[in-house]
Amino acid sequence: MKTERAKEILLNLLKIPSPSGSEDRIALHIMEFLHKLDYDVHIESDGEIIDLVVNPDAELFYEVHMDTIPMRAEPFVRGNIVYGT
Repeated sequence: MKTERAKEILLNLLKIPSPSGSEDRIALHIMEFLHKLDYDVHIESDGEIIDLVVNPDAELFYEVHMDTIPMRAEPFVRGNIVYGT
């Protein structure tokens, strides 16, 4: 993936509010992005926690958080670094 495209993707993710317990918007955004890349993606939820499951039969497993703290300012790029405050 090219650096500029990676920065664009990260900036778009940072602009989506996703405080703990309200990760539905970012989960849907990520799911749509991965669907466009032909990944097998679905959401599982117990009503409190949202899990985004990608290719459940894959040999590689990642676990990440989608929740964020509230932003104090718009995310920005300086050089090749993306900042979110």
